[in-house]
Amino acid sequence: MSTFSGRSPRRAALVAGSTLSVVLALTACSGGGDEPEPGPTTPTAPSLSSLGELRGLTMIDTSWEAFRTAKVTAVTGRPDARAVDVTYEATDATCEALAGFAERRTEDQVQVTIVIGHEDDCEPGAPVTARTSVPLTEPLGTAEPVASRFSAESIEIG
Repeated sequence: MSTFSGRSPRRAALVAGSTLSVVLALTACSGGGDEPEPGPTTPTAPSLSSLGELRGLTMIDTSWEAFRTAKVTAVTGRPDARAVDVTYEATDATCEALAGFAERRTEDQVQVTIVIGHEDDCEPGAPVTARTSVPLTEPLGTAEPVASRFSAESIEIG
């Protein structure tokens, strides 16, 4: 005897049961509408636990007790140049100085990070604008020179 589209009662029950389980599984995965919609996510500030996290890092002076990145305010260069000019925020404190730099090239950008070395008990001095040139592994070409996400603001390393 058939009761459901020419199927036996047992087969009809299996089909109905599996359809119900799929609907329940989809409802469970979607949260069933009981949970509030997540709000917009705010990007987390970049952090560095060690100097090793900076790809393309060249250290000039490793004798400092601690390191931080500097806020880079401008990066400029010519397409044929093998270096970019970098303007960054530093302080006039004698217990800190330029310690290194990193260059990371993407398809359309050359991202630059400046590393400042400082003594642990260093009191920040008055802010000053500093400039340096960062050598590139290949000419700038059509890539846009920019501050890396680690040099958008100063970040303590470690």
